[in-house]
Amino acid sequence: MEDGSFGVFLPLTAEQEAEIRGRGVTLERMFSLDLKAEDNSTLRLMKLRKDIDLVELDRGSYPASMNEAAVEKRYAEEHGISVGDTLTAAGVTFTVTGIGTCPDYDTPLESMSDAAVSSKGFGLLFVTDGQYEYIKENAADRAEDYCYVYRLGGGVTDGELKETLRDFEFDYTKVTDKYYLEAVNEVMEKRDSLRDGINGLCGGARELSEGLGELEKGADSLSDGASGLAKGAHEVNKGADGLSKGASELSSGASEMAKAGNELFGEVEGFIPMMPTYLPHVQEMIDGTKEFKDGLNGISEGAAAVSEGAGELASGTKELSEGADK
Repeated sequence: MEDGSFGVFLPLTAEQEAEIRGRGVTLERMFSLDLKAEDNSTLRLMKLRKDIDLVELDRGSYPASMNEAAVEKRYAEEHGISVGDTLTAAGVTFTVTGIGTCPDYDTPLESMSDAAVSSKGFGLLFVTDGQYEYIKENAADRAEDYCYVYRLGGGVTDGELKETLRDFEFDYTKVTDKYYLEAVNEVMEKRDSLRDGINGLCGGARELSEGLGELEKGADSLSDGASGLAKGAHEVNKGADGLSKGASELSSGASEMAKAGNELFGEVEGFIPMMPTYLPHVQEMIDGTKEFKDGLNGISEGAAAVSEGAGELASGTKELSEGADK
């Protein structure tokens, strides 16, 4: 008898089966096909077992050739089948060579969720390997059920075997079960939507980080420009002082030049009263450029901090994307 069983949507590869057996576990395939008999009852077709959950016959012998089968006894009772009779399923007529049962179907439920046995509508049919493969190849419209049974060994536990199975690679795109694929496609649509959103977030974070890096550089350049502007304002101030001094000297000399140029004296005389008004504005410009420079220094420092934060955001969204993919 088995220690346990598990179902998969795709058969394990030869390498995966070898890995399980290499740990001391006895593993056997219990694949099956559900066929319809002439009375519309379901017959679950299986190969004769080799090592686990062996078929035990009450009467007759095991099938040895094509078109021979052993029938599960409760189905045989409900349908009045005896050794030597024939029954037809999936267009194939079988001669019944034996009648019996097996441990995994001592209560022959079609599904583990069934509340009661109904052998009028469900039974088992055991055939040779060649007969099973022939029907499988000619029954493309029937989904094969992939079940494995095992006996533990080598100190391996059920939980450890389960973890081994979960670690195996699995290509869901090769599954043919339409209900499974519908469920998978629904999940994949949600996954793709999530991934697209995360990728958009990653792209935006990256652009934000790059843009803030440029802002930081630009703020530094602007600060340097403001320093130049402040320096220029000081030069203007110095020039204004020189201009004021020169204007005074020009005023002194203008009286001597009055005889030679009354018109020039009039221009100088009109400019001198404007100097007291002009000089305070030069000082305001100096003060303003200083405040401007101080403000730009704050922008530069803030841009550096934000740029660093944006870099962390970009790194964090990258980790989020990798986690979502996993």
